[in-house]
Amino acid sequence: MPPKNANKYAKTNYSSPISLIDTYSSRRRPIVNNTFEDIKCTELRKLPENESAKKFEQINFHEINERVENLRKKLEKTMNDLPNQSPKKSFDSENEKAELIRESRKLAGACKTMLTEMHDVGSDNYWSQIINEVLVAAEGVTQITERMIQKSNSIFQAQLMAAKTEQMLKSLLEVLQSMEEMQTKDGDNMKLLTARSTTLTANVRQLLSTVPYA
Repeated sequence: MPPKNANKYAKTNYSSPISLIDTYSSRRRPIVNNTFEDIKCTELRKLPENESAKKFEQINFHEINERVENLRKKLEKTMNDLPNQSPKKSFDSENEKAELIRESRKLAGACKTMLTEMHDVGSDNYWSQIINEVLVAAEGVTQITERMIQKSNSIFQAQLMAAKTEQMLKSLLEVLQSMEEMQTKDGDNMKLLTARSTTLTANVRQLLSTVPYA
């Protein structure tokens, strides 16, 4: 049973590391392993030959970072707007569960594409398109999670999902930061970008592991 002050903690510090949350979500991880086993790279639209591919230096990272920060703010507001006590009524969220799985797979696929393309330095990398695929998928995952949080009849469950969503968005910001640093074409930055992209995919898995299954 959560501590007596769990409700207060959930609304103010939900993004902080909590061993209980990590333990709970670790138990659920085997459930979603198969969900990501067959993930393939996102199939990108082929651009016309006369349409030049955008490189890192042509991408407005400031605008992209603001887009992710706005998602974090909306998520925080959703948590802060929750009642102090868990509602007695249980709302059906089966549609949201299916959507979250679908959008999580999209995000994992987009991340996989990003990892594949970033190492293929000799090709025309459609970076603007790749980043947009990741952002759109991240927005979808966050919005669906917010709906599930609002329908949850458990403050602890809402806290759990919010914490893992925040973790995913933070990882996404770190990936974008590494991409921006890649403008210097530093080899060490490439290694860091690869590591952070892998972490982002892992955090998507962790978020999905928080979905309550009957």
